[in-house]
Amino acid sequence: MEIRLIVFAGLLLIAQGLSAQVKKEALAQEYFRRGEFDKAVVLYQELREQQPESDIFYRYFYQCQMALKAYDDLEKELRRLIRKQPLQLGYRVDLGAMYRQKGQPEQAKMQFEGALEQLAADRSQIVQLSNAFTAIDEYDFAIRALESGTKLLKGQAQPFDYELANLYYRKGDIPAMIGAFLNYLQADERNMPTVQASLQRNLTEESQYEELQNQVYARIQRQPNDERWTELLIWNFIQNKDFEAAFQQVRAQDRRLQEGGHRVYEFAELAQSEKAWTAAIEAYDYLASKGREGIYYFNARNGLIECRQEKLMAGFNYTEADIRGLSKDYEQFLRDYGRRDARSAEAWRSRARLHALYLQQVDSAVLWVQQTLTWPGLRPAELAEAKLDLGDYLLMDGEIWDASLLYSQVDKAMKDEPLGERARFLNARLSYFYGDFTWAKTQLEVLKASTSELVANDALNLDVFLSANMGLDTSSAAMEQYARADLLVFQNRLSEAEAVLDSMKALPPGHALADDVLWLRSTLARKTNDIEGAVSLLEALVAGFSHDILADDALFTLAELYEERLGNKEKAMEYYQSIMVDHKDSVFVVEARKRFRALRGDNLN
Repeated sequence: MEIRLIVFAGLLLIAQGLSAQVKKEALAQEYFRRGEFDKAVVLYQELREQQPESDIFYRYFYQCQMALKAYDDLEKELRRLIRKQPLQLGYRVDLGAMYRQKGQPEQAKMQFEGALEQLAADRSQIVQLSNAFTAIDEYDFAIRALESGTKLLKGQAQPFDYELANLYYRKGDIPAMIGAFLNYLQADERNMPTVQASLQRNLTEESQYEELQNQVYARIQRQPNDERWTELLIWNFIQNKDFEAAFQQVRAQDRRLQEGGHRVYEFAELAQSEKAWTAAIEAYDYLASKGREGIYYFNARNGLIECRQEKLMAGFNYTEADIRGLSKDYEQFLRDYGRRDARSAEAWRSRARLHALYLQQVDSAVLWVQQTLTWPGLRPAELAEAKLDLGDYLLMDGEIWDASLLYSQVDKAMKDEPLGERARFLNARLSYFYGDFTWAKTQLEVLKASTSELVANDALNLDVFLSANMGLDTSSAAMEQYARADLLVFQNRLSEAEAVLDSMKALPPGHALADDVLWLRSTLARKTNDIEGAVSLLEALVAGFSHDILADDALFTLAELYEERLGNKEKAMEYYQSIMVDHKDSVFVVEARKRFRALRGDNLN
């Protein structure tokens, strides 16, 4: 019994002691937080005496003394610690930091240099010393610690390239940072994802990517057989949206390594998704040229036609002969692979889209898509996409309720999928076309949070338009007229759309729809190949609405028209530069910069 009482009493004393220490820590922390360093330092000194091995209590004690400028007391304590623990080089760094704060830079440098001189071939000590210098923003000394450590270890452990790269970044020495990351990659090819992620995070200016390109080229010259440098060069081109230059490297690598087209096909898909159609077409054409024995032959031919159509649909620089030539290519492709081959469904739908949108053959498009819906082997998503297409063509043909029914069927069948959200957007857009703005806006408010970026962006754009223009007058007549014109443009009934827009010329000055009317009229002009008229309308939009939401769209379109249709390089550069300078947050900035540099004659390769 007596032994149990003694044990219990001992445990009680320990508990009381711990409780008192916890309270003391909390009180010290509160004093420190409130800036009452004279009170905090006393408590931290007591805690240090109770736990002399605690680095946390020392660190707070040091910060309190520095805040109080108690330099004499702090110097004595630091020299005592240095004598007691000479291998803990951080104390010398702390002493140097104290001298630096005190205004004695030579004394500070002496301590920093002394710490470096005492460095041993101990990876842990090397890292700790570098971290100590980094903590007080002495990046040059932190770098020297790692460089000295590399020499001391003499290949006994992994070099400090990654840590050096981050220090160079902190220091602002981007070329040195890039060199260190390349050394880190050279040490182990498995470091490629880390290097790419770090460079993507740290490189923010075009000149910095150019520096990376130059350094990678230098490595290629020194190590022409090391494929990691080519891979990084390709990555760099893609980061700068220079897909044409990237393709040259991807193709060369495919030939050199005899990869069978795998890398080229992945690149082609990426370029297509980024709307870099010229590079994508070149990549698909390269794969198709390998012949039917190539494993990507079908996909390449399909992708090739898709890209040509997407490129055509993105602008207005085409002729009817271009459209009919593309239609013939679709027909040949479908003959080669069979009209009821499930793999050909996308091509069949694309040909229908071409005829509906560009040859005004809506009846043919409706018939072809209806036939596609009966094909065996189609996945639910493919059926849903075909129904959405059919709904669009029926809407173009004026069959409103049939179109809405198809959209609703897809919405129900694919409720929790992006295609279901797309169907709900199309129904909301249909309501907008026919003047039910309130219901459309209710649906768009939900769709703005869509998991599909495309749907979310389309919903946001239409919602912003409705928010800005609903209730502009008591009758909503102007909005209904505009929505009617927008529908007619969608239906390719261009002369009727122009008549509706002509009736809106009487809008009062400064009306909120004025810039939208100019934009839609410029679209009509481009569709009818009236390039001079489109330019005049877009320039009026830029001049009168330079800070509105359509301004950067108008600038980029103007630049494209001057570059591609009018052959006026100087005017194109002027508008590209305007986007770069006046609309820095625009989605067109990257492409505008690339095109500006190309027109200026910069060597982008």
